[in-house]
Amino acid sequence: MIGGTLLGRQARFSTRAKIGLGILLIWLIGVIVALDATLIEPCRVVVEEVHVPIAGLPAELDGLRIALVSDLHMIEIDSREKKATALINELQPDLIAVTGDLMRHTVLFDVQEKWAAIVSQWLSSLDTPRFGIWVTRGNSDISRYGDFNNVFMEQMSESGARVLVNEAIPVVVNGVTLWLAGVDFADFDRGFVDDFAVQTGAGEQWIETGPSEGNSTLHVWESEALAWENYEFSGRFMRQSEDGGIGVTFYSQFPAGYDRYYRLRNYDEQPTLQIAPHGTKITDGETDTGVEPAPGKWYHFRVQVTTEGAATRIKARVWLEGEPEPEEWQADCRDDSDARLSAGSVGLWGLSAGDKRFDDLTVRAVNASRSAWLEEGFEAYPEGARPAGWLAYGKNEGNVDLALAGVPASGTTILLAHSPDQAFDATGKGVDLVLSGHTHGGQVRLPLIGTVYTGTELGPEYAAGLYQFDDLWLYITRGVGMTGLPIRFLCPPEVSLLVLERAGP
Repeated sequence: MIGGTLLGRQARFSTRAKIGLGILLIWLIGVIVALDATLIEPCRVVVEEVHVPIAGLPAELDGLRIALVSDLHMIEIDSREKKATALINELQPDLIAVTGDLMRHTVLFDVQEKWAAIVSQWLSSLDTPRFGIWVTRGNSDISRYGDFNNVFMEQMSESGARVLVNEAIPVVVNGVTLWLAGVDFADFDRGFVDDFAVQTGAGEQWIETGPSEGNSTLHVWESEALAWENYEFSGRFMRQSEDGGIGVTFYSQFPAGYDRYYRLRNYDEQPTLQIAPHGTKITDGETDTGVEPAPGKWYHFRVQVTTEGAATRIKARVWLEGEPEPEEWQADCRDDSDARLSAGSVGLWGLSAGDKRFDDLTVRAVNASRSAWLEEGFEAYPEGARPAGWLAYGKNEGNVDLALAGVPASGTTILLAHSPDQAFDATGKGVDLVLSGHTHGGQVRLPLIGTVYTGTELGPEYAAGLYQFDDLWLYITRGVGMTGLPIRFLCPPEVSLLVLERAGP
């Protein structure tokens, strides 16, 4: 009886010991995983070399080496960023592509300046390859706060990198042309900005934007518009709500990625239409037209903007439809500051409640008899469409088309696109290779399960690696930095090396 009792106690002790040992083992595994995910793997930057077979690739481009880096989310240059620099420089690529989210997004201006300068310093630490360093903007690089965009673009310029803002640039490589295109990718909250679309009523067509919490803007996006100067911008507009702000912009640098422009606008705190600069200032003169647009009525506007020596002069007049145009300029002011604008595109602006309508837009050189640079009555478009050549800020639809607008169908084309979802818009348009990031490779991969979340429409199945979509290749890099929880597990940071190979005729 005593022996049986001792045996039972020993069995129970053995069972408890096994359970305790198991708990200890699980705890140790958890500690090891936590240490790896937070301290080790986030800094274990690796090189992924991938060869991309492209049918019909010119022999001169065979073997071209492209270093790809993305999603740095940089706030400092630490061991991870230094390791990425060393690896890229060791690879000695022919060109470097950086596909967005270079810095962590913030609304604090002092921090913006600091972090953007750090990104510029990091880019400057790269050995510039013979065909340059090319950057495209991701959602962390595009802000609803104007100074952020200006600081980012200025720092990129200082680093020597070239930012591709919905555009394509021909690069001559060994005597043949390689087209490098870059497309913006924004990610604003729903309702913050609204799109612009053609609408029809009472036998007329116009373009309008709806209610928005922030600035809804639409700009002429052709590169030639950046060089427009000494012009007159005219048309008509209507706001449907007493609370809604409405306006037009001119000498705008939006197509180049900057929030810098002059604007004729009114809004709740400023009921009359006035000249308002952004990214510069008015130094003297009258900015107020004195006109307070009533809701539900069309108003005509005429703005004349000219470069006069060391100053930019802006004159404007506004009048109710059906009434005679004023003979005198109601607003007449100047900007002779160091930041003054001397050329740029035109655009439309809306804010807050109600619909804002625009129509009969014309841009014509001052005192010129030749044809207008822009004549748009929106009559040639189906209802609900956004006209070609116009881009709504913060909306990704149409960006790829604009980026590829000048690329010949027969050219070899590489598209830098922060989100791999943008590859859908590139199919059938002569693009050979899309380089993307955004997914972070999922950042965390679970054993037997794999990637759980990527933040894309493509989903976890396309977290990282090389894929073929119809007529193009898509490569998704895991990126270097992190977002959300500062961890990586079974998904180390990546510097990619893409080697182009000639495949087929």
